[in-house]
Amino acid sequence: MIAGFTILLLVLLGLGLPVAFALGLGGVSGMLAFMGGESALNQLPILGYKSLDDFVLTAVPMYILMSQILLTGKVGNNLFDLAHKWLRHLPGGLGIATVIACAIFAAITGSSVACAVTIGAIAIPEMLKRGYDRPLVLGAVAAGGTLGILIPPSIPMILYGAITDESIGKLFMSGVVPGVMMTMMIMAIVVFRSRHLEREAAAPWSERMEALRKNFWGLMLPVIVVGGIYTGVFTPTEAAGIGTIYSLVITFFIYKTLKLSDLPEILNDTIKTTCMIFAIMIGATLFGFVLTILDAPQALTLPILDEIDADVTVGTAGSSLLAVQAAVKLLDWGVDTGLDPEEIRAATAAWLGNMGNDAQTAFADKLALVDNAYQSLLKDGAEDLLSSAGCTDTAYPWSTEPVESIEAIMDAAGLRS
Repeated sequence: MIAGFTILLLVLLGLGLPVAFALGLGGVSGMLAFMGGESALNQLPILGYKSLDDFVLTAVPMYILMSQILLTGKVGNNLFDLAHKWLRHLPGGLGIATVIACAIFAAITGSSVACAVTIGAIAIPEMLKRGYDRPLVLGAVAAGGTLGILIPPSIPMILYGAITDESIGKLFMSGVVPGVMMTMMIMAIVVFRSRHLEREAAAPWSERMEALRKNFWGLMLPVIVVGGIYTGVFTPTEAAGIGTIYSLVITFFIYKTLKLSDLPEILNDTIKTTCMIFAIMIGATLFGFVLTILDAPQALTLPILDEIDADVTVGTAGSSLLAVQAAVKLLDWGVDTGLDPEEIRAATAAWLGNMGNDAQTAFADKLALVDNAYQSLLKDGAEDLLSSAGCTDTAYPWSTEPVESIEAIMDAAGLRS
């Protein structure tokens, strides 16, 4: 069944259906098949809203707006000119300037696409004119564009942090060193592949300093955004707002490359890109919900656990993946009902401590069924699931009203012998 839905997704993508709609259609099909029409339709808006119900995601449209402002304001053109004047006398100087400009623009916008489009439009014709190999030219621009994912601020990192509940600030900091290392490696490849080309004459220092002065305000943007997050002056979401306002100020009043007549197109492009990203998130949530119903994570992890050690027990190993999954589910239920996390951990460890693989697997299967029922929040749609799990629906804590102890949850769910 899992393979069937995977094949369905690949077929939809192969037919040219947008990713968001391919994921969403696969998810809706699975929900209708396994939950029935009424329950599935009731769940659709709940899952869609839940996938976007995160304050961190408000940073996404602001970073996209910032990148569109800088793109229309031709800040990338100035950055390429700066890198070219400082580096053109080196072996492969124009290629190095392209990669450096990509890295700086990526650090400013957080968008790989905007980076590749902006720098590529300037660099590709110039590099081809000076005799660089076409595969090297296209590869340098394409690889340089991917630096937007690593070098903060990064839109994909914001999405990842929102989905996995990771710290956006820590994710941003974790991308700095890999981003710099990748930049240096791409530069090394460009130098090696273009070592036979004639070097350009070095630019006079007056031109270099003039280019640096002209780009000072643009270069300060990543310093303000990343530095403010790292020092704790503002959050990543606040940094997005500050960066957007700063971009408007420098392009309107300092560089004077942006006009009021450009704003409608900028806002339109921002809305389209934001809607595309959020639609993919909703579609992925729906498809992931179906995989959860089919117990896809358990199906993938059980063979691995059995291969490692068929006789492992939670009490001796203490690290069984199924035990962790069970504990996480209990923790989620406990938080919903206002229980103390420490009490939940202690009770869970005691119950799981002496279980072998067979008992543990049965326990996890029952947990999965009860969790599906609990997450649906639909009493009518959950009765069958609870009945299959051997649980009583009347005593199960459907609301978030506090209960006396974790034992009450376990007794109500029928999970204790």
